[in-house]
Amino acid sequence: MENENIEKQEFFKTYLGIKNKNVLSSLEQMAYVWKVKDKEVIIREGEPLPCVPFLVSGIVKGYCESKGDGKEHVSCFGYLKGDIVVGISNLSVNVKSLLTIESISSCTMLCVPIPELLKLIEQSPEMMRLYNRALSLAYKKLIEHEDIVANHRAKERYQYFVDTYRDLVDVVSKKDIASYLHLSPESLSRVLKSYKEEKYEKRIEKVMRAERKNFNQIKEIPVFIEESNKQ
Repeated sequence: MENENIEKQEFFKTYLGIKNKNVLSSLEQMAYVWKVKDKEVIIREGEPLPCVPFLVSGIVKGYCESKGDGKEHVSCFGYLKGDIVVGISNLSVNVKSLLTIESISSCTMLCVPIPELLKLIEQSPEMMRLYNRALSLAYKKLIEHEDIVANHRAKERYQYFVDTYRDLVDVVSKKDIASYLHLSPESLSRVLKSYKEEKYEKRIEKVMRAERKNFNQIKEIPVFIEESNKQ
């Protein structure tokens, strides 16, 4: 148990940037470990949240479901240590999740009960800053994502996904990527084909440039030798 507590403090210090020892001690006492398997629903849209989970390991996705056909509309992914695994616009005792959060891989989370977390936020300026920063970042990501899917072409949307979630490109299903980018599976397939072709062409061009450079260096050697002999 003691080692587990030390790991909790180190986690909140390293990945959330908390420095205050009293705050770290309080989080250590409040937090509990929650583990889920892959493809397991962590919280459903509209359900009350008992806690705020912080990702220790694994990958999750957040989505809404169409009321008519139940189709998933993916709006975010979480995979970095310290990511907050909830979909909320504010924090309160009776807050309900705006998204369904589901694990893509097996996950480990550190969870802090909401009533205790709210008290800590009220008491600690550092926690208040952390809370405000988390809300600002979530809002920024939301606006950025909405702009991408509304005002950019399919190819640019996929490049945005690659730039934002580079480590997830070969991990997340094509279905989830298409949903996140508001593309049909067929459109995403065309983009992926074009993307791969461009990457291949760029690799060929890079190799050819390197070969031309080496060839030019080789051509310069006899000239240098000839000039040396003249001296």
